[in-house]
Amino acid sequence: PEIFNKRHTQAATRAERRELYRDTDRGVQIDGLRAESDVDKKRNEIRRLMTAAQSVPPQILRGTVTGFHKTSEDGTWVIDVQEKESDGNVRILIPIDQFMTNHKEYTEERYLVNELTGRINSDVDFIVYQVVEKDGLAAASRVAAQEQKIYRNFIRPMEDEVPRICEGMKVPATVISVRRDRVRVDISGAETAIRSEDLSWTALDSIEKEFKVGDVFYVKVSDIKTIEYVTPQRTYRLLSLRASKREAEPDPREKYFDQFEVGQFCGGVVKSFTDNGLIFVRVNDKMDCLCRAPQKGTPARGDKVVVLIQEKHTEDKRLYGIIKSL
Repeated sequence: PEIFNKRHTQAATRAERRELYRDTDRGVQIDGLRAESDVDKKRNEIRRLMTAAQSVPPQILRGTVTGFHKTSEDGTWVIDVQEKESDGNVRILIPIDQFMTNHKEYTEERYLVNELTGRINSDVDFIVYQVVEKDGLAAASRVAAQEQKIYRNFIRPMEDEVPRICEGMKVPATVISVRRDRVRVDISGAETAIRSEDLSWTALDSIEKEFKVGDVFYVKVSDIKTIEYVTPQRTYRLLSLRASKREAEPDPREKYFDQFEVGQFCGGVVKSFTDNGLIFVRVNDKMDCLCRAPQKGTPARGDKVVVLIQEKHTEDKRLYGIIKSL
């Protein structure tokens, strides 16, 4: 825990450095040209992280979550991150309380494991707090990077005396985890979950099929509130907010309803089912048509089908039809 009181580096001794960077497989230099060896890459990576750990103001780096584990010493969950554009010569570790502000909400370990599993391969911003050169280890904080980005984007006034991101704006969001009933996104340092009803105007297949880690889309932000996140070392000033992908997009019924006619045959994809056995089909990849099942065969989510449009309700701009073939 004391690591996150102050950023610092622990340089290797001269003897340790000689052993650490000993290169027994160096290629020859010809005409002044020499390729970067694995040892060169290791040295440069460690130097870059040590410089970041000493920078003022703290430098935000970007990495990818590669895994997680529970320590044998005290049972703390630790997340492994690899810096972008590196070969992973330095193992970067982020303790759970420096990675997720809501980790204490997972009262059962299996739910936390499920959440962390969903974050593997997601990108993450972090600030380096410690580098131990001889061991090739670094400790970092995600929440410290979040705090810095949140201040820059949501709190600090710009020239027009308002923050860069305000209530009601449409801003990019990046998916950092996908679960059965929601996606979790990063919005310029602020994290929030978006549930299915706020993800789309149209019916969705399973969320795990519709979205993947790394997807970027626009959301409309609201209910922006400053919160305090307390750790044993310090208190961070972060944000809670609501984000809606649906509200950031036009209603496809308004856009496409007039393009369909009663008696028209359309291609479509089965998306979901109602409790009474009706089927939502996205027709022509534009809007939903609520359909009766075909007389023969049972469609499944994701099946491509042909739909006959039988009714158009102008008042609520809804299509109704029947699946004619699978």
